[in-house]
Amino acid sequence: ALASIAALATVIGLLLNNFLTGRMVAQEASLTQEFVNSLLLVETDLVRYTADSSLRRDSQAPQSFEHLTRIPDVLRANLYDRNQKLIWSSDPAMIGRQFDRNPELDRALAGEVVAKREVHAHAGQGKAEHQSLPGRNDMFVEIYVPVRGPDGGPVLGAIEFYKRPQALSLALE
Repeated sequence: ALASIAALATVIGLLLNNFLTGRMVAQEASLTQEFVNSLLLVETDLVRYTADSSLRRDSQAPQSFEHLTRIPDVLRANLYDRNQKLIWSSDPAMIGRQFDRNPELDRALAGEVVAKREVHAHAGQGKAEHQSLPGRNDMFVEIYVPVRGPDGGPVLGAIEFYKRPQALSLALE
């Protein structure tokens, strides 16, 4: 009887932990999306920069993107166009790159906000875009937010955030 109770308690504990972790990561994504949406309403250069590649040479938009790096706990922010090309990053060495298939980015470009809890992989493992993130063996959250015009029209691109939310990390320990 004691073994059955212990096994049941363990299973319930694991299920509850997974549920709460998922809800907390989703809440982090929701808050990030709200911030991005309000920023896109004010910084219209960001939307034009994402939609029109001819504006990328002389645009003031990259200065506007600096607001993205000021979101609390952001390790890196990346902006992808509809063709999954990285057109701006808080890590300038990443600009212009295109990575292998990324299902989370696919979903964001289809209009969905995507959030995923990750742990830094060892060198040579994990996604290629994770390799130059600061820290090792740390938990972080990868969030993809679709970029739409002010009229809420079609998706023009997606912003990818790598965040190490301190409050979430402490709650999950």
